[in-house]
Amino acid sequence: MDFNSFVYDISQMITKQGIINENIVIIGTQQHSSTMWRNILPGVDVGSNSKFMFVHQAIRTVRLGILHKWCILLCNEGYSSAQQWAIRQAFDEIKSNDHKKVVIDFQTISSPQDIISYINEAKKRKHKIGSIYFYSHGVVKKILPWMKGFRERDVFDEEVAKDIHPDSFTNNAKIYSYACRTGLGNPKIDQDRNKYYVYYTGMWSKISIEPMPLKLEESLAQKMANASHALVYAFLRRTDYSNTLFTSDEYDFLDACDASRMHKKAKRQPNRYKHIIEKKRLTLAEFNRFNRLNTIRNSQLPIDGGIFRKTGALHSVSAAETPKHTSSSMFVFRLQKDEKK
Repeated sequence: MDFNSFVYDISQMITKQGIINENIVIIGTQQHSSTMWRNILPGVDVGSNSKFMFVHQAIRTVRLGILHKWCILLCNEGYSSAQQWAIRQAFDEIKSNDHKKVVIDFQTISSPQDIISYINEAKKRKHKIGSIYFYSHGVVKKILPWMKGFRERDVFDEEVAKDIHPDSFTNNAKIYSYACRTGLGNPKIDQDRNKYYVYYTGMWSKISIEPMPLKLEESLAQKMANASHALVYAFLRRTDYSNTLFTSDEYDFLDACDASRMHKKAKRQPNRYKHIIEKKRLTLAEFNRFNRLNTIRNSQLPIDGGIFRKTGALHSVSAAETPKHTSSSMFVFRLQKDEKK
């Protein structure tokens, strides 16, 4: 299930006594790469396709939820002035069906305390928060909106989350974290939940598998649920943003079509679409698919080393492969009974 669909929850559209229900999207900086050397060498940024991955997912979420009112909190670090301007413009152009702006506030933030202050000041704005979305890096027990390379700075953790005021939220509010492992409470679990032991008895060996406890009750997701009284949706696994612009198959398809049209060698050598390269023609279905994907690709703009698409992500965030032997689904965390006040 695509949890971005929760923005259509009809309960989030109800207002009463002049109170506006707002939905908040928190966008982290993207200055951490899965490519090791990019995190080590000074002056080297992340790959161009991933630079705006958090931004693109946030735009997608708002575009899917045009019936609602949205507030955007963008980390001010790691995005150039030109990039920030393009991001602001993209959100400003999102309109409802009756051509009204759906983003009612856009703020840049520089610390986790800015996030807490914005949440807790909802009452001053005569607002109630219906949902919050985090698009950011994260590790066990921490959301890292300001992560740069391997540096964990200005973390959003239990100590920060405990200051959330529950009266800022609607009675059926929801928080979604698309940061890595927000739902996991055991920091010892990294690549695999299981621990493997080998026992030797004479000529024979025996492997014993011992799953480590998930410690869900110690996760940041649970701490946020306890503090906010909202339902919190979070992954136990790392999150995968690699399909944000296109899937690997879509890249292969576009590459094959480009090679066929331009009579050149394919860059990606996509075996599945070898027939397109060899025959140099497309079926009607392939032609329509190419036109659709190529139109989207042509709408992308290079801005200070990043590829920006003002219509946002084409595909949603998914669970990655690790830690192995954990669920790939989002877990739901509720206020624990002993935490009720």
